[in-house]
Amino acid sequence: MGDIKIDPHMGLPAGFHFSQSNLQDFVDCPRRFYLRHILNQQWPAPTTEPQREFEQAMQNGERFHRVVERHQLGIPLSLMSALSPLDGWLTRYEQHLATLGPFDQVWAEIAFSSLIGNHTLVAKFDLLALKGNTIIAIDWKTGKLPQRPTLQRRLQTLVYLYVLHQEASRYLGKPLDTYTLTYASVATGEIQTFDYSPSEGYTGRLTTLLNNIQHSAFQKTDDQRHCRFCAYRSLCERGTTPTALPDEYDIDGDWAIPRDTENEVEF
Repeated sequence: MGDIKIDPHMGLPAGFHFSQSNLQDFVDCPRRFYLRHILNQQWPAPTTEPQREFEQAMQNGERFHRVVERHQLGIPLSLMSALSPLDGWLTRYEQHLATLGPFDQVWAEIAFSSLIGNHTLVAKFDLLALKGNTIIAIDWKTGKLPQRPTLQRRLQTLVYLYVLHQEASRYLGKPLDTYTLTYASVATGEIQTFDYSPSEGYTGRLTTLLNNIQHSAFQKTDDQRHCRFCAYRSLCERGTTPTALPDEYDIDGDWAIPRDTENEVEF
């Protein structure tokens, strides 16, 4: 199969929103971004093997997030089915809430959008929690957390802290002192926390990244480790059989944000 030709005249689809997921696609591999988000290329190659385990992990993760959202809306966990592995996950979920709380107010599954230049950047938070003048965005993970330096480099950390700092105070109608992103694994009990810091230069880094996308030739990545997790690997002549295992893949971080999400807050 020959290499895919890049059409320089094709741009982003109308109404396209940038998110941590599609920005991570570009950073990992510009060609993947082009195929997935500009061409909207459908290619049913499995991401990991065994595929059945991957699909089960996806279903468990989705179910966990639904249960947590309903719990935050006031439904007791005891009234919701909690079959394995959710029983252990929900126990750690409650432990995390006890460790991080108590909170003055919480919002489950809420999305903020923020402008950066002429582009819209969206962040969907599993849970926002107000604690005094501190706003905490909690992101539930159903697998093992990566090492802290890896989390620090992830676009999710950059995007979430930027959007949280830009929009949370306006949403609440009050000044805030601290903006915090906490990754909490319900599989292992791990917690990693990052605070917004002006010295990180969030605006400049994101602006540079968006400019790079606009002027990209969408070449394939030189780091073929990213190809292990890519459904387009055969289109790029980089293998047809996945070599990644389900527990190596960040399932929670790859879920797309619906453009018409009901809880999205725009300013």
